[in-house]
This record gives sequence, C-alpha cells and structure tokens, in this order.
Amino acid sequence: MRSWLFVLCLLPSLSFAAEGMWTFDALPTAAIESSLGVKLTPEWVTRVQHGAARLSSGCSASFVSEKGLVLTNHHCVRGCISQLSKPGRDLLGLGFTARRPAQELECPALHVQQLTGMEDVTAKVEKAVEGKKGKARADAMRALKASLEAPCSEKPEQRCEVVSFFGGGRHVLYTYRRYTTVKLVWAPEFPTAAWGGYADNFHFPRFGLDAALLRVWENGKPATTPQALGIAREPLKAGDPSFVAGHPGGTERQVTMAQLTWQRDVVLPSTLIELAELRGLLLAHRATTRGDKTVVDARLRSIENGLKALSGRHKALGDPSFFAKLVEEEQRLRREVGKNPAQAQKVKGAWEEIEEALTTYASFRDEHRLFALAQAFPGELFGHARDLMRAAVEKDKPDGLRLEGYTQAELPALQARLGSTAPVRADLEALQLGFGLRRMRELLGADHPLVQRVLGREDPEAMAERLVKTTRLDRHQTRLALFSGGMSAVAKSDDPMLLLAAEIEMEARTLAARYREEVETPIRAASQRIAEARFAVDGTNGYPDANFTLRLSYGRVEGWTEAADREPVAPLTTFGQALDRATGTAPYALAPSWIRARSRIRRETPFNVSSSHDIIGGNSGSPLLNANGEVAGLVFDGNLHSLGGRYGYDVPKNRAVSVHMDAILESLRTIYRASHLADELVPPVAVKVTAEESP
Repeated sequence: MRSWLFVLCLLPSLSFAAEGMWTFDALPTAAIESSLGVKLTPEWVTRVQHGAARLSSGCSASFVSEKGLVLTNHHCVRGCISQLSKPGRDLLGLGFTARRPAQELECPALHVQQLTGMEDVTAKVEKAVEGKKGKARADAMRALKASLEAPCSEKPEQRCEVVSFFGGGRHVLYTYRRYTTVKLVWAPEFPTAAWGGYADNFHFPRFGLDAALLRVWENGKPATTPQALGIAREPLKAGDPSFVAGHPGGTERQVTMAQLTWQRDVVLPSTLIELAELRGLLLAHRATTRGDKTVVDARLRSIENGLKALSGRHKALGDPSFFAKLVEEEQRLRREVGKNPAQAQKVKGAWEEIEEALTTYASFRDEHRLFALAQAFPGELFGHARDLMRAAVEKDKPDGLRLEGYTQAELPALQARLGSTAPVRADLEALQLGFGLRRMRELLGADHPLVQRVLGREDPEAMAERLVKTTRLDRHQTRLALFSGGMSAVAKSDDPMLLLAAEIEMEARTLAARYREEVETPIRAASQRIAEARFAVDGTNGYPDANFTLRLSYGRVEGWTEAADREPVAPLTTFGQALDRATGTAPYALAPSWIRARSRIRRETPFNVSSSHDIIGGNSGSPLLNANGEVAGLVFDGNLHSLGGRYGYDVPKNRAVSVHMDAILESLRTIYRASHLADELVPPVAVKVTAEESP
C-alpha cells in the first residue's frame, strides 16, 4: 500500500472546523477535542459505530433499546407505511402504534444493517488492476469485488461491500450484520411528520415530528440488541457539543470543475425540468383521483423534496462567488502540483481526460439513462421485470462476471424485494410509466430506432395503461415463482412487462458497457491520480466524499445569522410555538390526536433543533448524539444553506435540522398514548425505598 495513503487513513486531521464527514477508522480525534473539548475514547467510537444503523431504503437509523427497537425518520419508512395501509386502515394518514410486540407489522423488503467490520483491501485492488486499462481494468475490478464479497453470501445475516474512497485511492471491505425481519412499531400521521409541507421544507424555525420506531426480529421474536445507544436524559441546549453518526449518501467536493460544470449545465437543469413536469402530473392526478390521496401526497412530497434540494444545488453552482471559490481551489491544487515535476508528470492530463470522458458521454447520455438506467420505464413493475430477467441470466455465470446487483451475496436482498407482499398502486404505476415513455419519445424523437422498437405506433400513455393492466408482476407469488424457476420460467413467460424488458435488454447492456469503458473507467483512473496529487500537496487534512458509508460529523447546537441586519436564528423551537403556528388548514393543520391532547401538551418542550453538523442526503434518520454518545435528537433535514453542501460546506450558515428527543418522548407519552415505548427508550429510574419509608 502507498505510504501516504496508509498515513492518511491513520492520522487525525489538523482541521478545527466542523466541516467533514469522517469515516470511523480515521476520525480527527485531536481536532474534535480541541474544538469541542470532548475526548472520543476507543470505547466511545466502537459503541457508536455498533449503535448506528442504515436502512435499505437509503436512510440512516440507530438501535435505541436492547429489545431491537430502531429509531429513524418517518419519511425513511413511508414506503413501508404505505405498503401496510389498505382500505379501512390508512396507516399513512392516521398513524400507527403497536401496543405490544404481537401487533407490530412487518415491513416488506426493509432491512436494517449494522457495520461490524472494515478491512483495507487497497493492496489487493491495486494488484488486481495493475497494468490494466479500459474494459480489462473494469472487469478485473468487478471480479475481485465479487470474490471479496462472496463469503458473506454464505450467511444470510451478513452483507459485504467493497467501497472505494478518494476517487479510487483507497478501497475498504465493509462487513454488515443484516436484520431482514423489520417491523413497524410507531409512526405519527403523515401530515404531522411532514408538518409545514413544501413551504417549510429546508427552512427553520421548523416543527416536524419526522420520526418512527421500528423493531428488528430474529427467530420469531424481538432481537436482542445490546449494542443499543442510550437515550439522553438531559436535553440538548444551545451551545452543547454534539455529533451525528449516519450514512451520508453522496458529495462531490473532490471532483473537478469539469464535473461540476457538467452538473450545473447538463444534469441539474434536465432533472429539474423532469421533476417539475412530474409534479404537475401528480397534482392533476390528485385533483381527479377517487383513490387514497394520502399515497399520492407522499409521492408528491418526495418529488417536491427533490425539486427543492436540486434547485438549491443548482443555485449554489450558479452563484458566481461560490463557484469562483471552487475554481480557485482547483487552480491552487494544480499550481502546487506543478511545483513538483515528478508529481506533475504522474497527474499530467488527468483533468483533461475527465473533460474528454464527459464530452463523450454527452453524445449518448440520453440513450444511456433512458435505457441502461431505465429512466424511460419508471415504477416498480418494470423494475421487477428487469430484476427477474437479469437474475435468470446472471445466476448461471461465475460470480465475478455477473452484473452488479446480481452477485451471490446480493441475491437474498433481491429475492426479499421480489417477495414483498406490498400492494402496487396501479394508477401511479401507469402515470409514471406513461410519463417515462413520453419523455423518451420527446428526447430521442419519434423516429429513433429504440423509440420505434418500444412504442411502434402506440401512444405512450395508452401503452403504459395496457402494460400495467395486463402484467401479472403485481403479484408477489408470480414474481417468486419466476425467480425460483430461473431462465426456464422467465423464457416461457408471456408477461408483457417481462417481454418489454427483454426487448430492450441488449441495447441496455451495450449502453451500460459503453458507459463503463468510455466514461466511468477513465474518470475513475484520472480521479485516482488527482487524489494522489491532492494528498501529496495537502497531506492528511482531508476526508473522503460521502458514499453511504458510516460517517461521524461533529459540531454544536447553534443557529445562524442570515444577514447583518437581521436577528440571529435561534437553534431551538418548542411545542408551544408549533401550537401557535397552527392555522387549521394544510400544511399547518393539527392532527386529531394533537387536538385531543392539546391541553396536556407541555408547551415548553423542545421540538426541532438546529446544529452545525456537516450532513447530506442519506443522513436522514441519523442519531444526533450528545458528548456521552447518547441519542439526543433525530436528524431529518437541513436549512436552505445546506443545499449547496454537496459541493462545499458553508461554516457560518450550513445547518442540520433534527427532531429533539424530548419531542419524541413527549409525543409518545402525551399524544399517542404510547408510554410503554417511551419507557422502553428511557426506562424509569428506580426509586430506592428505605425501611422507614415502606408502607
């Protein structure tokens, strides 16, 4: 292994800023102690690592009782709640509380994972790809990755994943303990969790109870989870040091200006147009549908959240001063690298190679994302069809030659998704698929060979209606039978959704291979050389871009000052402020449960909290920890200034937003009649009675 890389992974950073999403094997402990006055012991780090969790829904979570209780956001399990709802049981709109374990409801296809081990495999990767380029390099990397992950497939409760950091400069094998039986225990009403709606999203003050409780089960009973984090008995207050342990999904702070320009000028504008159009379709559908509007509202919430988040990113990259800082940082790096002839020679042409790869991608981007990424075919049903077809093909191949997502280690999770008993909402499936097909025709043109092959002379919306109406893949029994039957069963099937997936599969694979060879592989190789140059210049003052691995962020409970002529934003809100804010109409209407309990609610209870933590999407559901490593809050959002956090951290104004733990406990006890859950989270302190005091 390169000596500089080894040093990077072991030494703490000298940075004193709250910026950073730090991996647990390279925490800047000295900087944390200097900045916050908190010394992180190895025991503290291990306990927090094992107490943190991540969800297969793309969110974070934490174990909060030794009986398998898991705390996360409501919006992270909204899919499960929708799936468990049915006519006469609107769990999304009315909320849910299990009074005892027997009443808990299993979430279809939701898994909870706990990080148990990290092994540096950089040397193995470098040996496997040494001297290889293009397709040969990509194939060698895929084969090694599969071989390293394969042992986990022998144990259903394990999952392994080879993760790359620093543009491919470091590779680590992550091992997870996987809980596959996950049940819903408590969730407030959707309007309460998302209180304030689109208007309040990414704003502060905030008043959202975006929280939910799950429980992991094993062998037909609640799992024993001694790794659970304790709940803070002392509430967080302004100025307190605090930490966030979660799984940030992705940042682009170490990419080149060519890549950021590509995001600003190509990716973000086109995505925003599509999201805005889909939002309009959903709003129109909501106005006319006679079905459950809560499910549509939840889908709308996701689309609107994406719109606001991506708009914020685009605004950040469009800000001349913000972008100029990023340009200057790259120019500084290139100047410093140029001072060392040997290093300059190693990195020569790397920035240009990335730009050339993106130029190449521009020539086939629409075809790639529409077909290889299936953006022309949105929805669950086509996803099931593609998974069934690919699983049938890939299962007969050696593990190292399979497509990503279909290795032996990944098949159990795939089978669980296919076996989900959750109902498929046919009207939303048809709406989304029709939108995707029409968008395909608009982008490529009606005469494009692939458009002709898919649509022929058929109308996009009519084709979507026909496919959704006639497919049998909405039935989990059908999906599982096809999965078990393999190639023989899939080849014999005349299901129209499967036939569509088969019709475009060759082109989809060809486009995916072209992307790997002409775009992904050269960008990764060039990025690795740039990363090496950055380390040579900047030493150990760095952390890797987020990639949905466990990270620790440190900071304090604090607000911010929006402008010199405005009052500072206070870091805490209260239940009383929320009650005063209620108007009786959406999105500020109180749920019936809150109206009934209004006179009993303690108005001074802290509700939401702002803190200076460096987070990004994927951190939703992360525990907000106090200095003792106890859960004192639950991350669910950021402020508007956090939206540019994908590209850089704004120290004065970027803030994370969490549900205060006192708000969750007060809600359970006072509003939802769930004191048994509050007591499981915070067991009552035993009162010692003396003989003289005994009755």
